[in-house]
Amino acid sequence: MKIYALSGLGADERAFQNLSLDGEFIPIKWLTPKKNESLKSFALRLGDQIDTAEPFVLLGLSFGGMLASELNKTLTPELTILISSASTKSELPVYFSIVRFLRLYQIVPASLFKPPAWIMNHYFRLKRNPSRGLIKEIMRDSDPKFLKWAIRAIMKWDNEVVPENVFRIHGANDPVLTNRKLPGTITVDKGHLIVFDQAERISEIVNERIGGITKLQKTNKSQ
Repeated sequence: MKIYALSGLGADERAFQNLSLDGEFIPIKWLTPKKNESLKSFALRLGDQIDTAEPFVLLGLSFGGMLASELNKTLTPELTILISSASTKSELPVYFSIVRFLRLYQIVPASLFKPPAWIMNHYFRLKRNPSRGLIKEIMRDSDPKFLKWAIRAIMKWDNEVVPENVFRIHGANDPVLTNRKLPGTITVDKGHLIVFDQAERISEIVNERIGGITKLQKTNKSQ
């Protein structure tokens, strides 16, 4: 089974490197956003990297989960897995509405969209995270202009369609995208960075779900 993965905001495929998944893991490569491009439009362009001729799974981390939710509406994945994410605008925390109303994302220079160390340490508890070196490296390599575009796109995101065959994994104490305990959610310990500090557990959960799909496909073929 092919697993197409969309990473989080400001991250790349390195965000998934602690996972051990059963299947062909294919990270989606970021494109350069067009001026004022919507999250939906950007997602559809990313979808050109997906081979729909064979069964596949979408795996979206945080911002990548929002993109996966949009792709789910036009593609037919066997399963859409969201990690530390939201599938509709109504699932976003209240503070997103405040930022949207005040339009703060429009007046802040792109150079300030990389969060300072104290914010990273506070929200992500990096001092206690064994992968803090990797996380800091990923954030250091992030493109401020892409971050500003992405935050603007999230603020204007209007999706209210919950993906079909969606399955969620969320941190119990996620301070960024709070755990809404929505249907089809497995909650694990820790916060927003569970893909790093709960990688073994997440791998176990994902492999179990994908294994169930593969087994069902084999059964159907034999009948």
